[in-house]
Amino acid sequence: MSVFPKSLIIYTFSRDIGLTQPDTADKLEKLLAEFKFQPCGGTDKVKFGFTQPMGEESDLLVHSADGNMMISAMKQTKTISPAAFNKKLRAKQKEVEEREQRPLNKREIDNLKDELLIDLLPSVLPVDKRTNAYIINNAQYLVIDAATHKAAEDFTALLRKAIGSLPVTPIECTKSAAETVMTEWVKSGEMPAGFTLGTNAVLKSVLEEGGVIRCKNQDLASDEVLKHIENDKMVVQLSLDWQERITFTIKEDLSITSMKFSDELKDENDDIPREDQAARFDADFALAVGEINALITDFDKTFEFYRHENDMAPSQLPEPAPKESKDLIEEASL
Repeated sequence: MSVFPKSLIIYTFSRDIGLTQPDTADKLEKLLAEFKFQPCGGTDKVKFGFTQPMGEESDLLVHSADGNMMISAMKQTKTISPAAFNKKLRAKQKEVEEREQRPLNKREIDNLKDELLIDLLPSVLPVDKRTNAYIINNAQYLVIDAATHKAAEDFTALLRKAIGSLPVTPIECTKSAAETVMTEWVKSGEMPAGFTLGTNAVLKSVLEEGGVIRCKNQDLASDEVLKHIENDKMVVQLSLDWQERITFTIKEDLSITSMKFSDELKDENDDIPREDQAARFDADFALAVGEINALITDFDKTFEFYRHENDMAPSQLPEPAPKESKDLIEEASL
C-alpha cells in the first residue's frame, strides 16, 4: 500500500475534539472498528467501511506516528450497465404481459426491477475504491487523498458517523481568491519561495458566457497566455513544482490533483529492506506526512487560510460502545 497521495482535499478543524490526546489512536481504533469494511454479499450493491492502511500487513485501522495518523476507507460497488439492465427489464416485462394478456402497472414493473436486481447482482464483479486520509500537524488538518469533493465528503460522512462529531471545513483564502493569486503569479512571473510554474493551466473568462482556455506543455510566460489574461481571463488551474520534490495541479478551490512525489524523495528510504514492509511503511508514512505538512505550511503563507475562532471548550472522542461490528451500506442507483 502506498502512503504517497495523488490528490489532496484539505480540511481544517474548527474546534478541538480530542485528537491530540495520548490515547487517541487506541480510542479511534475501537470507534472505527464498529464501521469496519465488509465485502459485498450476493445482493449488495455497495459496501463502505474502514480498512487497514497497511493492507494485509497489519490488522490496525489507524496507523499513527509522531502525532500524525492515517485512516483508510474502502468502498466496494457492483454496477450494472443501465442499458443492459433496461434491455433485460423490457424483455421480462414483455414476457409477463404476453403471458397475462394485460399491461403491467407501475408497482408491478417496480417489483420486476427488484427481482431482476436480485437475479443479476450475484454475478456482477465488485469494484474496490480505497480512500486514504491523514490527520496531521497536531490535528490541525484532515487531508484526504481524493480527486473529487464528493469522494472526500463520503469519507468525512463515514468518519463523522464513527466518531460522532467532525467539525471540519475545506481550507479557504482570507486575503484574495485563489484564482486571483494564481493569475498574478502567471502575469508577473513572480512566485513565492519554493514554488515554480509548470507548463499546464486552465484559464476561464470572468464573463458568464466567456470561454475556457486549456494550456498543456506550454510556456505560461508566453505572450499568447498573457494576452488571454489581458482579455479578462483568470487562471483557475495551475501546475506547479514545489522544492523540486512534488509536482501537482492546484485548482481555484485549493484542491490538489495530479500529485507526484519525486523519485529522489521516494527513494530516501531505500536503505530499508523491501522485505521489512512494516518498517518501510512507517518510514514512508513519516516522509509523506512531513512533506505534505511542509507544503500546506507554504500554501498557508501564500493564501493565508481562514482561521476558525471558536470559544467552545475542547471535547473528547466518545467512548467506544460495546456492540457488534457493523459497516455502512449505501444504496447505489443504476
